[in-house]
Amino acid sequence: MTLALNGEPILTPEVTIGDYVYSRDSLAIMAPAEREALGVTVLPDPEPTLEDLRAAANAAVTARREAVFEAGFPVPSGPLAGQHLQLRNADDKANWMIAEKNARAAVGVGLGETPLVKLRTLENNTVTVTPNQALTVLAALEAWSVAVLGRAWALKDQNDAATDAAGLTDEADLESGWPG
Repeated sequence: MTLALNGEPILTPEVTIGDYVYSRDSLAIMAPAEREALGVTVLPDPEPTLEDLRAAANAAVTARREAVFEAGFPVPSGPLAGQHLQLRNADDKANWMIAEKNARAAVGVGLGETPLVKLRTLENNTVTVTPNQALTVLAALEAWSVAVLGRAWALKDQNDAATDAAGLTDEADLESGWPG
């Protein structure tokens, strides 16, 4: 909120009106009628620039991307079908990378079809699968993650290329096109 005294913005922390000194904060919380009686008005907020709108649109894309990751990877088939692998933070992502490394090592020593890999889902179910099954699920997780990032990048590229507000992403853009 920008306050003005007699049409001029109040830029200092305090202002003298008549015989009294008022803080800008105290003027801001006054009832509008009290402010107006002192000659203080609220200036309209300036229209946001295209850069302001672009930054807000890109922040919305980032928030949507993170919400998609937080909802987890929906496993489409196999022993984990219908469940989700969690990707809430960097630790979750690192855990899946370690699981993939361990599954590859097990396959490398001939244990690819032995049920010994435990995977925990977002639904808090622990499922024991073979290393080959784990690698299949983790490859699908990787492809899905790349698609999520690709969608976010496409939307941000659209925002960066926009020459006016109409070219920026809107609610429909944010809700569509994400991998399932």
